[in-house]
Amino acid sequence: NNPFNAKMLLSPQLAGFLGVSELSRPEAVKNIWTYIKEHDLQNPEDKREILCDDKMRPVFGDKVHMFTMNKILANHLYKRDEVMGGDDAISNEASSDEDDHSQNIDELFAEA
Repeated sequence: NNPFNAKMLLSPQLAGFLGVSELSRPEAVKNIWTYIKEHDLQNPEDKREILCDDKMRPVFGDKVHMFTMNKILANHLYKRDEVMGGDDAISNEASSDEDDHSQNIDELFAEA
C-alpha cells in the first residue's frame, strides 16, 4: 500500500530501454543498476559515473553521474492518472481485459 511502490508508466524511451511499460520507481532503479553492472558501464576511474551504451542513451545521454540519474529518471516515470486522464480512466482500465493493459506505451501518451 506504500505509494512509493506503486506501478508507474514509463516513458517510451525508458520502456524501450527496460523492455516493460510499467514498474515502480524502486523496480526501475533496480533494473537500471542490474543492467549497468551486467554490462560493466561504470567508469573504472570514477565508479559514480555511468558510461551509457546505445540502449541507455535515449534516456540518460552519453554519460550520467549516479546521483543525477535519479533526477533524470523522474522525468521518465508517470502516474497512471497523469497519462490516462484521471480516476475515471483508471477505473475503466481496471475493469477491462488484461490484454488492454499491455497496449503500446506510445498510444497511452498520445491519449493524454
